[in-house]
Amino acid sequence: MSSKQLDLFAGAPGMVSASPPAESSSDRRVRLYMKADATFGVEGRYRYDLTRPVTTRAAGEALRLLLWIMLNPSVAGAEKDDLTVKKCVGFSAQFGFHALVIVNLFALVSTNPDGLFTAADPIGPENDAYIDRHVAEADQIIVAWGDSIEWNSRSLPAAMRDRHKRVLARLSGKDVRHLGTLTRGGMPRHPSRIGYDSPLRPFPLQ
Repeated sequence: MSSKQLDLFAGAPGMVSASPPAESSSDRRVRLYMKADATFGVEGRYRYDLTRPVTTRAAGEALRLLLWIMLNPSVAGAEKDDLTVKKCVGFSAQFGFHALVIVNLFALVSTNPDGLFTAADPIGPENDAYIDRHVAEADQIIVAWGDSIEWNSRSLPAAMRDRHKRVLARLSGKDVRHLGTLTRGGMPRHPSRIGYDSPLRPFPLQ
C-alpha cells in the first residue's frame, strides 16, 4: 500500500530491545485492508489498488474482504472517493463485508476510457502482481468492468486485446460474482450503472 508504517522496537539505554511479536495472518489482513488507502506508481500515472473499510468488525471476527475488478481508475485516491468507489462501498456493506479492495484490468488513471487506447502501456508494469496478491486474500470477487470496450474490435490496440480473459484466467478456484444481468456482450455491469437492488450472481469463468 502507499501508506507505509515502520514499527520501531527501540529499548531504553542499557536494555536489550525486544523482538517484535509475530503478526498473525488475521492481524495482517486487518492492517492491510481495514483502512482508506491507495497505491500509485510511475508518478501517479497508475493506480494499482484502493482499499476502504466498509462495516464494523466485531472483536475476534474474521475479516470478510471483497475484491472488485473493474476497467481502469479515475480520480479516487487514498482520501478521495468518486461515484464508483461510493457505490462499491454501498454494495460491499449490503453484502456483509468488512472491507473492500479495488483493482482494474488497466491501472492507467484516466477519467475517460478512451485514454487507454493511446497509452503505450495501459495495464501498468506492476498491475498483475497486485491483482494476484489481492485475489489470494479475497473472500469473494466481483467483476464489474462494464461494456466500454469492444473486445472483438479489430482496432483494439495489442496491449488491450483479450485483457479481460487473461485476468479471468487468474481467478481460477475463487468465488467470482457479478451484479445484476450481464450486458448484451456478456460483460459484467459496472456498479455505477445499476441500483442497489441488483442481485449478486455467479460469473462464468469459462
